[in-house]
Amino acid sequence: MKSIKRLLPFLKPYRKHCIAGPVFKLIEAILELYLPLIMARVIDQGVATGDSGYILRMGGIMLGVVTVGLLCALVCQYVASIASQGFGTEVRNALFSHIQSLSHREMDRLGTPSLINRVTNDVNQLQYAVAMLIRLVVRAPFLCIGGIVMAMSIDLPLSLVIIIAVPLFVVVITLVMRKTIPLQQKVQTRLDRLILVLRENLSGIRVIRAFSRTRREEERFGDAVDEHTRAAIRGGKLSALLSPATQLIMNLAILAIVWFGGVRVEAGGMTTGEVIAFINYVNQILLALMVVANLVITFTKAYASAGRVAEVLDTES
Repeated sequence: MKSIKRLLPFLKPYRKHCIAGPVFKLIEAILELYLPLIMARVIDQGVATGDSGYILRMGGIMLGVVTVGLLCALVCQYVASIASQGFGTEVRNALFSHIQSLSHREMDRLGTPSLINRVTNDVNQLQYAVAMLIRLVVRAPFLCIGGIVMAMSIDLPLSLVIIIAVPLFVVVITLVMRKTIPLQQKVQTRLDRLILVLRENLSGIRVIRAFSRTRREEERFGDAVDEHTRAAIRGGKLSALLSPATQLIMNLAILAIVWFGGVRVEAGGMTTGEVIAFINYVNQILLALMVVANLVITFTKAYASAGRVAEVLDTES
């Protein structure tokens, strides 16, 4: 947390953006939760009775809701871009100015390749985290909790499907993340080594050629690339498991809702529109959980990057 606090002052000029963005995103999330209810009314009161006028009126309302939600999303995206890019610019300028004040001793300890990586790659990671913080940190949990509440308000017995599906979803996400996060940190370390080898070769190219060490340096660079590639592939394979596993749980949940919802409709406990609205809420809940999982991974990477950036800023000559 110390490294995060060290970087928070760089966000102060964009305090208004950090407040306005989540507010607009929250409005969009509220409107998104309202859409399945409108769809349920269209099906139950418009399609079932053949009332085309009612269908057109509700369709107009849905169009208006979608339009307002789109405008809110665009405003949030705009302020998030300004805040994240501005934050990245401030951090880079501060890093560059501070590096200029360091002595040769600190430069040798930190390493030029590592410093370059911190000014570029690590700051990019922090920029992305700031943008995601403004855009999704309020929306995703609100959609998840709001979707559960709305689904339970439609039909409490059918909500048992959500009560079973959500913990399974969380378990799968947790297992994948526990393996993925350490691998992502290894990828960052391997990238530092790759940049180090590349810098040494480019700066010492004349010496390497003079002593006929070209083949040896090619092998050394190839080893560094292979290490980085292996770490990235391992992390990518584990991350790739997340989507099919969560999609399987989501599809099984929808299948259960269609099956038991059909039974409830047959018994008169639910309407067709309510079943469709319930399916939409389940989709919103599970997709929001996936977003939360990706946010955790993003913020974990950003936390590691913040530590590396703060280490440079806290280094005194």
